[in-house]
This record gives sequence, structure tokens and C-alpha cells, in this order.
Amino acid sequence: MAQIERTAGDKKDSSYIIRLKSGVDKSVHLTWLRERLSRNSEITHDYHSGFLNAFAGKFDEETLNFLRASPDVENISEDPIVQGFQTQNNAPWGLNRISQGPPLANQNPFDTNFIYTFNANPGYGVDIYVLDTGVLISHSEFLTRATWGYSAPGLPLRKNDIVTQAQDDNGHGTGVAGVACGAYCGVAKSSMLIAVKVLDFANIAGMDYVWNAARASGRPSIVNMSLGGPGNTSQDNAVLALTQAGIHVVAAGGIATVFQDLTIDAGGISPARSDYCTTVGATDIGDARWVDSNYGSVLDVFAPGVNIYTASKDNAAAMTWATGTSFAAPFVTGIIAYFISQLGNKTPADMIIFAIDNMRRARSTLLTSRILQRILAVQYTSSMYHPQRAAAHHRPCKPPIIRHPHTGHRKELRDKLERTRELRRGW
Repeated sequence: MAQIERTAGDKKDSSYIIRLKSGVDKSVHLTWLRERLSRNSEITHDYHSGFLNAFAGKFDEETLNFLRASPDVENISEDPIVQGFQTQNNAPWGLNRISQGPPLANQNPFDTNFIYTFNANPGYGVDIYVLDTGVLISHSEFLTRATWGYSAPGLPLRKNDIVTQAQDDNGHGTGVAGVACGAYCGVAKSSMLIAVKVLDFANIAGMDYVWNAARASGRPSIVNMSLGGPGNTSQDNAVLALTQAGIHVVAAGGIATVFQDLTIDAGGISPARSDYCTTVGATDIGDARWVDSNYGSVLDVFAPGVNIYTASKDNAAAMTWATGTSFAAPFVTGIIAYFISQLGNKTPADMIIFAIDNMRRARSTLLTSRILQRILAVQYTSSMYHPQRAAAHHRPCKPPIIRHPHTGHRKELRDKLERTRELRRGW
């Protein structure tokens, strides 16, 4: 029997295109088929024979089985819904960078006239949970797509006599959410956003909320965690529980701070060190690793993270500029949501492997994974390593794990890929 070619994206319900073998008289075949059409089946289009020896129709399972068994039939394929690309001509640089392969010609990160090309309704049908300082869900960037999900126990009810428990009193979370799914500055412009306020208080309680809410909704879900602290087994186990429930986890790789003057190996940070999440470092507009972005074999990918234009908590129309791996991670969160909406969901383990494998195959120009491949195609140079910075502090600066997509990858990347494959086999 003829196999049915499935479409990866949206398709018309019970609709198929039937291509006949060369030399088959289509009129004779259609006469035969009309005698067997069930009440729920119909021929909707007969293509000109000089164009295609084919026809289209809506066919139930009984009629479809007749067609599959017919010796006249060469191929049966689902009838896809074709969507055109959309173009945003006034985009921030990060959106432009993830939607094209070559480096950006315009190297001014403060311009807002870059071009972002994307499919219609990016991220539609996908829920993005932002575990952070909260989100100003009334911001115009989120329109009616944002809801307040959870505030961790122990968060202060008031700050400077203002109620803050269900608000973003810091601004970090609103900025992160804007990059992931903002209407102007975001990647997945049609995804749903759920605010989970946890930073500095009960991160695991927030993950527990996501685990329960995402399972209850049954919708594809991603949690963005632009936060982190010293390696913690309990947090790592919570990440594992999320991914075992089919929830994708994206974590920031971390940065140098006033408390940690030099960048460090992100393998010492949770949740970034988990093999069960996609860990993200930050690059600047010139595709170099940002000097304060952590390094190490646990990093899966780098994304734009310097001078990123995004939503501000100050009011519903306010925008701001932000820098850090915290703002690189939501680019990847948005890309995963975009990918799911266009091609369907994957297990979290498959998604990590997809990201790593596509980084190695970055020369590919397959349209279906174009956006994700572009961000993974960023070329890293020796400018990632800053020995002068280390010398200034009289401490050795360990070079980062440089993963050039065209010249191969180091043993650390191979080891992580193998570990991830082992995890995938065990899920």
C-alpha cells in the first residue's frame, strides 16, 4: 500500500493530494474512485493533466485505504496550509541576527531599523513560563497574551508602600519576557506568556508550579530561567523533573558580577550545569563572546546578549536596553517556541540534540529549521578569550570552549552530546 507523506506544519483536516503514476489515465481513475467515495469524502480539485497527473480531495479512512491500495497511485501527501514570510523592518539587531546567516553589516546595536523575517504566528500554541522577578503583564509588548501564574511564598508583599507580590518590582523579568515573546522586540510573537515570580525566593517552588500547570494544560511548554546560583543538586533534580514531564528548559549561562569578578565555568552553576536544559551564553553584535559571559562545556549555544532592546517595567509602553546571558537565553526560548509552532513538538532531550547537531551542520539551509540554524551559525573568534582581563587580576583566565560550526567541536562538546544521547535513551 502507498505510504502517506506527512506534512511537518499546519495541514487541512482530512485533505490529501493524490499523484498518479505516469501513463495512468486520470479520467478513468476518477470514475473508479467516484464509485467508491464514502459520504464523508469528496474530490475538491482536479489539476490540469499537463501540469500534474494528480487531484486533491477530502477523504475519510475508508476511501483513503482504497487509494492507498490502488496500483494507479504513485504518492499520497497531506495537503499543507502554506504561510508566507512576514518581515519586520524596524527590528532590534538581535532579531536580525537570528534570522540571517552572514554577520550583520550594520554594527550599531542601538539602531532599530534592522530586518526580522519570520513565518506567520511564530510561537502560536506554545506557553512560555518566565521564572524571574515577575513580569509587567499589562505591557503593550504582550497585548492579551500574558497572565500572572505564581508568586513564590516568602516574597515581600510591599516595597516602598507599593504592593509588589504580583508585579515586577525589579524589571529583569519583564525584559527577559520581552525578548522571548514581545510583539515588537520578541522572537515568538504569538506565544502565550505566564509570569512566575521567584527570584531570590524559592526557585524550586516556581518550578513545581510550572510542572503542575504545564501538565494540566497539555500544551507545549518552555520555561526560561535567566537566573542561577552555586551548583545545587535539588535544583538540578527539579530541572530533570520538568524535562521528564516534556517541558523544555532554557537557562542562562551566567556572568561575571560584582561578587564574582571573573567569568567562570558555568559547570559550577545551577540550573545552567544541568544536562537536561539548553544552556545559553551571550554574544555581541560582532558575534564575539561577550567578555562577561561565562564559558564551559555545559554551554549549548550562544545568542545575542549585549545591548538588547526590550520591554521595561516602568509603564505599559516603556522600553529599555539590557545586557547579559539573561537576555540571550530568551532568544533561544523564543526560537524553540517558534520551532514547535512551525514543525511540531519534540522531547526536551531531542530538542537539545537538535540544537547541538544543527550547530555542527550550520551550513545547512533547510527552510524548516532556518531560524534555529541561523542562531547556531554564529562564528566565534579568538576575541572570545581575554587574557588581558585575567592578567589584570593576577589570576588565570580559562579559555572558553570555542565551538566553531565549520571547523568541528572539542571533546567536551562530543562528551556532552553523548551524555545527552544517553539521557534521551533513558527517558
